[in-house]
Amino acid sequence: MADEAGKKSDLTSASNRIRETAKWLTVSLALLGGVLTAGIQFSGIGSLTPGSERFDIAIRGAALAAIGTALILFGTVWTASTPPARLAKLKNEDYIDRILRQHDATLEEIRDDYEQTLLARSRNARAYWPDESSDSSQDPPDPDKAKQANSKLAFLEPIIENIMTVASYQKLTRRWAISAIVIAFGAVIAGGGIGVFIWATNPPANLASSTASPAVVGKVGSSSLTLSDGGRLMLNGDLGQGCPTNVPLQVLLLSESGSGSDVVITEPGCEHIRVLMTADWGTIR
Repeated sequence: MADEAGKKSDLTSASNRIRETAKWLTVSLALLGGVLTAGIQFSGIGSLTPGSERFDIAIRGAALAAIGTALILFGTVWTASTPPARLAKLKNEDYIDRILRQHDATLEEIRDDYEQTLLARSRNARAYWPDESSDSSQDPPDPDKAKQANSKLAFLEPIIENIMTVASYQKLTRRWAISAIVIAFGAVIAGGGIGVFIWATNPPANLASSTASPAVVGKVGSSSLTLSDGGRLMLNGDLGQGCPTNVPLQVLLLSESGSGSDVVITEPGCEHIRVLMTADWGTIR
């Protein structure tokens, strides 16, 4: 009996370890996901325009991360909430045969014998507590048969208990084997989704233009530029020989700053060049 109790304790401990493994694996993956999420520059999210390519990619990445997280949680909860095996649904499998060495009958025969013995004990135990409302048409209760049923149950109950312990452990291990695959698959999906989301919100510099959204940067004004003597001297070579540098030139004014005026020269006959124009080179009107 002590050996059987030790085996039962070992299986109970093994079952608890499986549940703890599922729990701590999920905690570890959650910490890893937190580290990855902490690396996101959330300032980039504000630059996403609804309906743009970057926005759609970010949404897909977030959806993948959510699906992966749900799979991880499902695998963990499914394992942790594994119910005990039910005697009525057990089959005469190999792992059950090995624990039935103290009984020559099959599992189905033991189960039927156990159920019939329980009924017999219940029926004959009423001999000790006569019930006036009992059906007189049934066989009268027999105290000796009740004692016999108790003795038989004392033999069958440890066998049934061992069967249920092993069957419950085997059920848990089978469910954990499936859950481990689900958790691993969910971790890959969640990690990929977080990576896609990070890329969409903070694309590399050389790829930013490929995911940029159409936007109005500003207005361009038409102006005229009158070059100074120094400006004509410096820009003659860039503007070309046919450029009339001695008259006001048509330009597009892009922006103004403390350093000067950012302009594009659009005068017909001149090379179209972009110049940061200062007062030393000319005057913008």
